Amino acid sequence: MPFEFLQNLEAIEITGGLTVLSLLIGGIIMGVGIIIARTFRLLFTKYYAPKLAQDSAKNLGKLIYFGIIILAFLVFTSTTGVDFSGLLVAGGIFGIVIGFATQSVVSNLISGIFLMIEKPVKQGDKIEIPGADVSGTLLDISTFSVRVRRFDGTIIRVPNEVFFTSNIRSLS
Repeated sequence: MPFEFLQNLEAIEITGGLTVLSLLIGGIIMGVGIIIARTFRLLFTKYYAPKLAQDSAKNLGKLIYFGIIILAFLVFTSTTGVDFSGLLVAGGIFGIVIGFATQSVVSNLISGIFLMIEKPVKQGDKIEIPGADVSGTLLDISTFSVRVRRFDGTIIRVPNEVFFTSNIRSLS
């Protein structure tokens, strides 16, 4: 008897098999998803972001937040009975095409994240990358590249992928 009102909500059909109860459950799932996303972003900001560069921490925090929101939305749509299988297949194919097109950009991004977390060298270190013919003082590590001031005074950008996969010799 106490859950009789839920049966009434399930009986009310809005359109195409979508019921008030499924919308209510979906709304709860989205609400919980938003709370979880905010919690994870807060924990990331408090414990991990101080160890990263400010712009990278901000971008990674957004990635975590929106990733959880998208996951909650997919769960929401499955509870409401919306069939996204065709859209997901098309999205998968589109993702593969975009993945091949942006392979080096994504590689530099991921290498940059690993460099900021691992910190094999720090700002101001004198370094040499023999295979890339790079030597000088490390200025900074950003999301996509590393800036180095050569010993002759010129500033160059080295893609994070090259920096991450090379043998770095510290001259400091």
